[in-house]
Amino acid sequence: MKSKPINKSDFDNSVRPQDDFYRYVNGSWLKRNKIPPTENRWGSFLTLRHKNRKVLRTLLDELVTKRNLPLGSDLRKLRDLYHSSLDSKKRNRQGLAYLQEGFARIGQLKRRTDVAELLGYLHMRGVDAPWGLGIDQDDKNSRRMVLRLYQSGIGVPDRNYHVKRDAESRRVRKAYQNYIVTMLRLEGHYQSEKKINEAVQTILRIETKLARASMTPVERRDTRAQYNKYSLTKLERSYPAVQWKLYLKALRVPRRAWSNIIVNQPRFLAACNALLIKASLADLQVYLRWHFLDTYALTLGEAYLKASFAYHGVAIQGLRRSPESWKRGIAIADSLMGDALGKLYVQRCFPARSKKAITKLVHNLVEAYRFRIRKLDWMSKATRMRAIRKLDAISLQLGYPDKWLSYRKLVITRESFTQNVLNGYLFDFAVEMKKLAKPTNRTDWFISAPTVNAFYSPNLNQITFPAGILQPPFFYAGADDAINYGAIGATIGHELTHGFDDCGALFDEKGNLRNWWVKADRERFEKRTKVLEKQFNAYRVVEGINVNGKLTLGENIADLGGIVIAYTAFESTRQAEKGKHLDGFTPKERFFISHALSERTLVRDEFLKFSVRNDPHSPNEFRSNGPLSNLGEFYDAFNVQRGDKLYRAAGARASIW
Repeated sequence: MKSKPINKSDFDNSVRPQDDFYRYVNGSWLKRNKIPPTENRWGSFLTLRHKNRKVLRTLLDELVTKRNLPLGSDLRKLRDLYHSSLDSKKRNRQGLAYLQEGFARIGQLKRRTDVAELLGYLHMRGVDAPWGLGIDQDDKNSRRMVLRLYQSGIGVPDRNYHVKRDAESRRVRKAYQNYIVTMLRLEGHYQSEKKINEAVQTILRIETKLARASMTPVERRDTRAQYNKYSLTKLERSYPAVQWKLYLKALRVPRRAWSNIIVNQPRFLAACNALLIKASLADLQVYLRWHFLDTYALTLGEAYLKASFAYHGVAIQGLRRSPESWKRGIAIADSLMGDALGKLYVQRCFPARSKKAITKLVHNLVEAYRFRIRKLDWMSKATRMRAIRKLDAISLQLGYPDKWLSYRKLVITRESFTQNVLNGYLFDFAVEMKKLAKPTNRTDWFISAPTVNAFYSPNLNQITFPAGILQPPFFYAGADDAINYGAIGATIGHELTHGFDDCGALFDEKGNLRNWWVKADRERFEKRTKVLEKQFNAYRVVEGINVNGKLTLGENIADLGGIVIAYTAFESTRQAEKGKHLDGFTPKERFFISHALSERTLVRDEFLKFSVRNDPHSPNEFRSNGPLSNLGEFYDAFNVQRGDKLYRAAGARASIW
C-alpha cells in the first residue's frame, strides 16, 4: 500500500494555521504517536530511516542465507560482517581478546619519545584522543587534499559538559563518570575499587583540561579561525612534545603531505602539547586505554553493550531500550561497507525513473535560485555575477555514485566482530590516506546511498542527495508538484543555500576560502542575517532555554532560503495557479503543508536539551514556523493578518536570498 502525502487526520483543526502552522498540520499526529523506546526522536526523517533499515535488514538477511558467495567477494564480506555483528554468544565468549594487542601497545609505553608512534597506532584504528585527524580539501586550495588535526579526546558530547556547572552539565558528567567506573570494572585491568576511582579521576582531570582549551560550538562555526596551515617545521616548533616525524611515519602519511597540515584549533593542540609534557606516562596510559576501550565498546559482549547504552543511549539521548542487534549490525555494515550495501539498496529502491525525476527537479531549483539572485535589490552587479557564477558551478551527486568502492583489500571473516571493526577502521584509513597531497577527486562520495540525509560541501561546492532520502515522505515519484517541491524541493533548496549562508558564502565557486563579495554587499548581507539570528534567539524551547540564534544561523539561513527557492521553482511549474484542488487544499496550500509534514518530529527531553546546546539545527517546530513567518507567499496562501501569532510586520521579516 502506497503512503499518502497528506492525511487530514494528522491535522489539529483546533489550531489556527495563522498562529502555529506546524501544529495545525501535525498536531493530531504529535498527540497520537509515541517515540519508540529505541529512538531519541520520531517523525518524518526517523520513520523513513526506520523504513530504510527494514529494507536493508531484508537485503542482509537474504545475503546471510547464501552459502556460495565467492571467497573474497564484496558480498561475502558484507554477509560475514553482518553475521558476526549478530553473534552475541561469540562476542560474550571472546570478551576483550581482540583488543589485547592495542592494550599491550599502550602498556608498553615507557618513554615520552614513544608517545607519537602509539598515537599513530591508535588514530589509524579510530581512537580520536587526545586529538582527532581527517583527510580533507585544503580550504584555500580545494584542488589538493591535506591532513587536518582537530579537537577531540573527551567522552562527553561537548566541552561545556566538563567546564560548566549547571544542572544539566552536572547530570551528564556524573553519568559519564558512572559509565567509566562500570566499564573499568568489567574490563578488570585495575585490581581494586581504589585503583578504578584513581583511574576515573585521572581521565576526568585530563579531559577537563582539554575541554577548557576547546572551541565552543559557536566558535567552531568560524571557518577562518580554523584554517591554520603548518609545515612540519612549524609543528615541531609550536608543539615540541610530539615527535611529529615519528607520528606521521606511524600514520604512513606520504612525505609530500608533510609540508601542508591544517590545525583547526591551535590552542587545543597547545593543551595537548602541555599534556604530553606534564602528565605522567602512567596517566597517559590510563587515559588512552580508556578511549581505546570506549571506541570498541559496541563490538564487545552484552555487559559492555549495556554499560555503553546506559550512558550514550539513556543519559545523553533519553532512549528507553537498547536498539535491537540487527539495527546495530546494519549501522556497522553501512559505516564500514556502505558502497556494497548501497549497491543492493539502489537496485531494490531507486529505479532510473526516480533519478531522472529528481535531476529535473534539482535543475528547476537551480534556475529558481538564479532568478532570485538576479532580482536582489541589496546586492551590487559585481557580487551578483559572482554569486551566479558560484551557483552555476555547483556540482550534483544524486542517488548513488557512478563508481562503487571496491573492498578487495578489506579483511572480513566470521571469526570476530571486534577484529572486523578494527580491520574496517584500518581499511578506511588506508583509503583516505591514499588521497593525501593528490588532486581532489570530486566524484568521491562521503556517505552511503541508503543514508537519509543530504549535504552541501563548501570545499567541493557540491550538493549530495543519496537515494535514501529520495523516498516518501520527502519525494514521491508520482505525486503532484506541490508535494515534491514543498518537501524534497525545500530540502534541496536548503542545501543549495548552504553555499550562500554565513559560512558557505566565504567560499568561491571552486570551493576556496576566498572573498568574492563587494564589501558593502557583505555588510548588507550580515545585517539581514542578524534579523534572523534575533528572531531565533527569541524562540523558547523549554523553560529557561532558548534557541541559540548564532549557533543555528547557518541552518536557519538555509531553511529560509530553501523554502523560498522551492516556492519560486514551484510557481514556475504553473501548478501553483492551475493545479487541481486535492484533499480540500489548493496547490499553494499543499506546498506549505508538505513542507510542515517534512519537519514533524517528536523529541525526547534529554535529547532536546543536548541538541539545543550542540546542534546547529533549530528544533523542528521553529524550522517550520520560523521561515514561514517571514514569507509573504505563505501569508497570501493562508490569509495571515496583523494580530495572528505568525504575523510579522513587513519591515521585521527576514529576507536574504
